[in-house]
Amino acid sequence: MMKSIIILIVLLVISSPAY
Repeated sequence: MMKSIIILIVLLVISSPAY
């Protein structure tokens, strides 16, 4: 559960131009 949530958050951060 937690791992899947973390993966989703990471994907959102990578997809968004937030550098």
